[in-house]
Amino acid sequence: MKWKKLQLSKIAREDKVIVPPNSTKAETRSYLGLEQVESGTGRILSYNNNSAEGKSTTFAFDNRHVLYGKLRPYLNKVAVPKINGRCSTEIIPLLPVDVDREFLAFLLRTDKIVNAAMADKTGSRMPRTDMKQLLNQEVIIPETLIEQRQIASHLKAQLEEVENARQAAQVQLSDIHLLRTRMLKAFFAELDSVPKKRLGDNAPTTSGSTPSRGNKQYWEPAEIAWVKTGEVAFTPITSTKEAISNLALAECSVKLLPPKSVLIAMIGQGKTRGQSAILEIPATTNQNCFAVMPNDTWEPEFLYLWMKSSYQDLRDLSSDRGGSQSALNGTLLNALEVPAPTKAEQLELVAHIQSAITEIDALEQSTKAKLADIEKLPARILAKSFEN
Repeated sequence: MKWKKLQLSKIAREDKVIVPPNSTKAETRSYLGLEQVESGTGRILSYNNNSAEGKSTTFAFDNRHVLYGKLRPYLNKVAVPKINGRCSTEIIPLLPVDVDREFLAFLLRTDKIVNAAMADKTGSRMPRTDMKQLLNQEVIIPETLIEQRQIASHLKAQLEEVENARQAAQVQLSDIHLLRTRMLKAFFAELDSVPKKRLGDNAPTTSGSTPSRGNKQYWEPAEIAWVKTGEVAFTPITSTKEAISNLALAECSVKLLPPKSVLIAMIGQGKTRGQSAILEIPATTNQNCFAVMPNDTWEPEFLYLWMKSSYQDLRDLSSDRGGSQSALNGTLLNALEVPAPTKAEQLELVAHIQSAITEIDALEQSTKAKLADIEKLPARILAKSFEN
C-alpha cells in the first residue's frame, strides 16, 4: 500500500453554509449541538427536532460532511451524519475532497490531529481550534480511495468490537452496584424475626444548624468541623470542607457530635437525600443532617449498614410529602423501627457484611481497571492504523 503526504486542507474543505435563525430552513432541519456528539467515538447521541433549539445562526450539513467540533478540541468530537441537518457554529462541516469520508473522520480523531488542534488553539478557558492552522497540518493517507475504504471498514469493525466490550464492562459495573445493594438487603432480611426498636426511643438523636454567614466570628477561626449534607455520601467522614469557630458552638444551636455518630442526609439534590455515613471525627452539622449518637442499643457500623440497606426505603418514605422538595425529617427518622439483636450478634453480622463488601469491591476495581483499558483502545487502534 502506497501512502502520500499532503496538507489536511487538500482533503478537507470548510463548508460553512449559514442557516439563518427563524428561517424555513431552520424549522425543517434537525438541530445538532456539540453536547449531542459523544467524545472520542463521534457517535451522534440525538438530534433536537424542536426549532426553538439553535435560535442563533447555525451551519447546514448533510450526509456528505464530516462534522468537526472545534470547541474544546481535546474532547475529540468528530461525527459522520446520515441526515440533512443544521449544527452549532462550534461544529464545522467539512467536505471531503478526493478522500473517503469515513477515513477522513478516523484521521481527524487520531491523537496527532487532536494534539495539533490543542497546540494551535485559541482561548484558555474555552479553547477553540484555529481551523486555518489545523488544516495546514501535514497528514499521510493511502493513495487510492479503495485502500482508504478498506482501512475505514477495518477500523469500524474493530471499534465496534471495542464498543461492545465497553458496554459489557459498564453493564458489569451496574450489576456489581446492584449486587452490593441486594447483598445488604439479603443480610438484613435474615433479621426479620429479630425484635425491632424505635430509633428515637433507644438512641440520642439530633440535627444541627448553620451559623449566620453574616457573622465572620462564627466562621473564623475555623476550629470545629462542620458537615454539610452533600458530605454524607456512604463513606466515613474524616474531614470537612468547612469549619466553625468555638464562638459559634457556644452561641448557636449546633451540637458537637462524638466520633461514631451515624449521619443521615435529610435533603439534597439528586441522590443525596437518604444517604448515610459514620462520623470519624468530632464535628457539628448543618440543619439538614440527622445524627444518631453512640448508644447502648446499636453498634455504629451495624446501624450505618442498616441505614445504607434502607436507602431507597428512606427516599420512598420522604418523597412527595406535599412540599416543593422531597425531604426527610426528625419525626420520620425517629419513628424508624430498626432491628435490635444483641451487640455481639450485630458485630458478627457486620464482620460477614464487610467480608462480602471486600470481595465485591475487589471485583468492582478489577472491572473498572478493565473498562479503563478498553477506553484506551480506540486511540491505540487509530494510532496503529495511521502509522507510516
